[in-house]
Amino acid sequence: MMMGRVRPAVLGSDALIKASVFSYVGILVILPLLALSAQALGQGFGKILSDVMQPQAWFSLKLTFSCAIAMALLNLITGTAMAWVLVRYNFPGKPLINSLIDLPFALPTTVTGLMLVVLYGPVSWLGKYLKIHGIEIIYAQPGISLARLFVTVCDNFLIGPDGKIENIHKTERKIFEL
Repeated sequence: MMMGRVRPAVLGSDALIKASVFSYVGILVILPLLALSAQALGQGFGKILSDVMQPQAWFSLKLTFSCAIAMALLNLITGTAMAWVLVRYNFPGKPLINSLIDLPFALPTTVTGLMLVVLYGPVSWLGKYLKIHGIEIIYAQPGISLARLFVTVCDNFLIGPDGKIENIHKTERKIFEL
């Protein structure tokens, strides 16, 4: 047998594996998306536009985008500063801070939401204290911003094993040496 030639049996099993994977993805991802799209477009595109023009929809969109932009700017500043300090300096507590940065990777977003409700909710001691002083965190824009900050703070920059800051938002890994 020559090197570089593939036996026909291997090609057949390769095609079978690919067909299985595409079928699985089609059933679990594409089929529900098609059903959702068909349901949404069932009454026409005009209905979608009229629903989006409702005041509640505009409020939701403005709230979502304003929180996203604010947290992106905050994460840009804090993420760069944290990465700079963690790469450049050794100090007591550095492993703890590095672990806190990695914490959102380990926790599901549902746990994060529950944690914020328990901490800032109307029945917690902190939530009651803030409510007495007229500050509403949970179920308001500050709560949305806190949740977004917690979930995305570690997404900005990670420190690679070689001590370089790796920006993981790019599809190609861009590495910045400091």
